[in-house]
Amino acid sequence: MTTTFKSINIKNMALRAAVAAAIVVAHTLALPVAQAQDQGSIEVQIQGVRSGTGQIACALFTGAEGFPGENGKARALMFSPIDNGTGRCIFNALPAGRYAVSVIHDENKNQKMDTNLFGVPQEGYGVSNNKTYALSSPKWEESSLDLSQGQARSLTVQLRY
Repeated sequence: MTTTFKSINIKNMALRAAVAAAIVVAHTLALPVAQAQDQGSIEVQIQGVRSGTGQIACALFTGAEGFPGENGKARALMFSPIDNGTGRCIFNALPAGRYAVSVIHDENKNQKMDTNLFGVPQEGYGVSNNKTYALSSPKWEESSLDLSQGQARSLTVQLRY
């Protein structure tokens, strides 16, 4: 009787361990799917590109520091080819938060905004919410937008020259 009792216990323990392992594996496999659903995206359509020369540069900022022109302080920076006077940048895997996008038509592909002696832009530029000014830089407060958990936002930026 003792032998049977021990073998049942061993089988019971093996079954419990197998069930526990299956639960851990299922949870681990489901985790990336749940995380992907929690992350959002911002798609930026760029319009008003005056020529097919160069590329579009898009910078995504999470705060006022560095916005709009210090790409080194951006959360993400990407480049897009120009297609028929338009461009497109997509920022994926974003947590919920406040963001602003800065865009330039980088005509000479030097990955920065070219300005004249007085600091006036010599290339096309734009920002999310399209609040640009002739004599001053766009403001974070006017250009930023909220992204909710798992939200896919789409916006259009009109370049100004």
